[in-house]
Amino acid sequence: MESMGTNPYLRSIGIAMAIAFLAAVTITSQDAGALVPTGMPKSAIPILEAAVSANSAKTLCYAFLEDGDVWTACNGRREKLHLKAAGTVMHYAISSNGANLALLLDESKPDQRGIVVKDLVVASLGSLTESPAKSTEWQFIRATCGTILGYSPGNWTATDIFNGKTVGYPPDRAFRCDTSGGVRMGWNDVHIMSTELLLQVHGKPDKKIGAFVNGGMDFDVSENGAYAAYYSRNEPKPRQLCLVKIHGGADACVAEGHDEAGLDGMSLSDAGSVLYAGHTGESCYYKDMQHFGTKLLPGYTGQDTCLGIYYWRAGMPDTALVEEVGRYPQWISPRTAMAMRSLKLNE
Repeated sequence: MESMGTNPYLRSIGIAMAIAFLAAVTITSQDAGALVPTGMPKSAIPILEAAVSANSAKTLCYAFLEDGDVWTACNGRREKLHLKAAGTVMHYAISSNGANLALLLDESKPDQRGIVVKDLVVASLGSLTESPAKSTEWQFIRATCGTILGYSPGNWTATDIFNGKTVGYPPDRAFRCDTSGGVRMGWNDVHIMSTELLLQVHGKPDKKIGAFVNGGMDFDVSENGAYAAYYSRNEPKPRQLCLVKIHGGADACVAEGHDEAGLDGMSLSDAGSVLYAGHTGESCYYKDMQHFGTKLLPGYTGQDTCLGIYYWRAGMPDTALVEEVGRYPQWISPRTAMAMRSLKLNE
C-alpha cells in the first residue's frame, strides 16, 4: 500500500483529516502529546501530530497511573511523580480544589483475615508535605463531591478520607456529584452490566438514564455541576459515550466500542471534556492490572491488550487516544501539575 509520504493525493487527504479533526476539537484545557483519533489510519498520525504541535497553545492537562507510578501530562510536559518507593501506587486521587493528593500504596501484607491492606498517604500540594502513612482496607479512592472518597472491597460504602465519615445519598449506592453536592448522579442496582442512573439537581429528580456499567463508576458529574457523562446501554444501538448539559441543551454522544471502557470510571472537566481508560488494540506485557507496558520486564509474563487513555468532548467525531498506556485519568490544572512535580514523597 502506498504511503501518504510518497503520494501527494493521499497526503492531502491526511492533512484534510487532521484539519477537520482539529476544527472539531475546541480544546479549552491542556494537551500533552498527540491526539490520535481512533478511526484515523496510522499513516495519518504523523501529519496530525504536526498539526497538533502547531496548535500547542491549546493543550490538555491531566494525571494518570502508568506501571505503578503517577504521571502528569500538562502543557506538553510529561513527568513522573517523585516517589521513593517507585512503582507501588495502586490508586490515587486529587481533590477538586487541587489542595491534596492521596495515594494508595501496595506496601503492606495481608492482615490476619487475609485482607490485603494498603498504605494511604495524603500529601498537601500547598505546603508540599505529606502525612504519615496509615494502613487502610480501601480498594480505591475517588475525587468527587468536593472531597476524596475511599471504598472498601465488596461494597459501595463511601468514606471521606479526611474525616472518616460515611458519605451517602440514599437510595443511591454509587454516586458522583459536583463540589457542592447540589448536582448528583447515581444508581441503586445493577442488572448484569446495565443500570438506571438518576440525575438529581438540588434534591429534585431531573431525569432517569439507562446506562452501561463495567466497573460501577462509569459516569461522572463535573465539579461545577454543568455537565454529566455516562455510557449508554448497548441496545437498541451500540454503546455510546454521552455528555449531558445539566441546565439545558441536547445531549451529545459518540460511538464507544473499546473493551474495558469505563472500568476505571471517567473524569469530566468543567468544560465538558471526558477522559477515560480503555483497550487500545495493542499488546502489553502484564505483571498485574496496575503494572503493565509494551516492554518485557522481569516479572512481566502475561500478554494482553494494553489499556490506554482516551479523550473526547462534544463536537469531536471520534474519541482520541492521548496515552498509549495508562489508567485512572483525572483532569488537573497547570498549577496542580506544577505542585505535583515539586513533591518528593517517602523521603
